Amino acid sequence: MRWYATLLSSLLISTLLAQDALAFKLRPEDELNGKLRAVSPRTWIGRFIDTRAAWAIEQFTTPVHEQITNKIWGCLDPDSCLATDPKKSSAPAAVIAGVRWNDNPPFELVSTSMKDCTGRTIWLPNFSDCWYKLFKDGEIQAQKGQRLDLNSGAVIMLRSHFGDLQFLHAMASADTESAAQTRDKVLIWAELAWRVAQGEYKLGTFIVQTNVPNVKEYFRPGETVQTLFTRGNPTHRSNIREFAIGALLHTVQDSFSRSHVDRAEPLGTECAGTTYPQPGRIRKFLNYASQDSAKHAHEDASIAVDLQLLQVQPNVVDVGQVLKSMFDNKADWPTARQYLECVFEVENEHETSGPGTYQRDSL
Repeated sequence: MRWYATLLSSLLISTLLAQDALAFKLRPEDELNGKLRAVSPRTWIGRFIDTRAAWAIEQFTTPVHEQITNKIWGCLDPDSCLATDPKKSSAPAAVIAGVRWNDNPPFELVSTSMKDCTGRTIWLPNFSDCWYKLFKDGEIQAQKGQRLDLNSGAVIMLRSHFGDLQFLHAMASADTESAAQTRDKVLIWAELAWRVAQGEYKLGTFIVQTNVPNVKEYFRPGETVQTLFTRGNPTHRSNIREFAIGALLHTVQDSFSRSHVDRAEPLGTECAGTTYPQPGRIRKFLNYASQDSAKHAHEDASIAVDLQLLQVQPNVVDVGQVLKSMFDNKADWPTARQYLECVFEVENEHETSGPGTYQRDSL
């Protein structure tokens, strides 16, 4: 009966994986995943769990980030906007992979009590049981107030969901963090991603040796552009520039989700020094670690995006198209920064974070 219990557990894990952790929904699958599962040094149950996780992701997730990105690249009909196959999507495959990275960054566990998870590159749906157990443990730690940051030794996946790297999703890392602090962290990340996207930083560039201010606070000394973005998967390394702009677009897209950021209504003004319309200013950055994940997820569904595209201008696609144009025209960082500062302008720099209306019930 033990194998039967394990089987039921794996089915539960694979279903919850598809529903639990993602921001604006996406479908974390790429052209290498299936091949990796086929040759992965796993027990039969481990391979079965990964296969079920891939199935659950396919069945229960909606590729909203991919949809937004395809719209930015000018998809012409609803089917092509939902396409995630690299041969069918409007956006380049490396951009789609980059957009997925923020929610599903690859990581390696140097030491863990889960012996089958040590020394492997983990990202969904590969080693999905390792991913899920770690995620749930990180969620519990965060709810108890434990700090998941660079000094804690937590992997990037946990830090980006519950800790000091929540700015990858345009969110605050603590309820006490001010809007100005979160905005500044977003701009640190934006500068790093933009300079990679413009070819200033190469695959072998050490993150902490770049000229990005304060970047040393968030990344380990041995982390390079290659290991950060493409650990264990060389598929898009030759197109790292497109991958990086995708990762930046994810952050910008998340900033238009109501469960990430509370934005005011646009005022009909233009960004300073440009003819680009300014999005609604940010009233409050929210903190995922203090939110109810189910309430959070409701605002990241496809219908929430469709509603915003009808009601808001400039909306998430409009802003993405401006950034795509700048990327295509090889705009330097000061030019991109001027626009991004406008996109992330806050109403009150001293406003502190919190769960917003997505408060988690007490433990």
